[in-house]
Amino acid sequence: MPLLFFVPFNRTPLLSDWAYITALAVFCSSLCYVIYFGLVVKVGATRAISVEFLVTLVAVLIGAIYLKEVITLIQLLGGAFVLVGCVFILGLFGLGKTSAPSIQ
Repeated sequence: MPLLFFVPFNRTPLLSDWAYITALAVFCSSLCYVIYFGLVVKVGATRAISVEFLVTLVAVLIGAIYLKEVITLIQLLGGAFVLVGCVFILGLFGLGKTSAPSIQ
């Protein structure tokens, strides 16, 4: 969007174009922020940020499925590291963060 004014326009944007941009802003951005910060309140910041780590994996999968992009070995290894990191961050399977001993 910041570079939008440096691109030549072939036509004047229609009202429907502005409606699509507004819909994207409202539903894809604003709604996601509301849901995300609700998640932060509900489960805490550490667990909520793990959702952001998975965004990259989903983007790679969507690229492979819809754009027929090839997933390389390094991408598979990176995805595995992301998933293992999420397991440790979330403390799944008894792995990862443990509670600190209390001082009495």
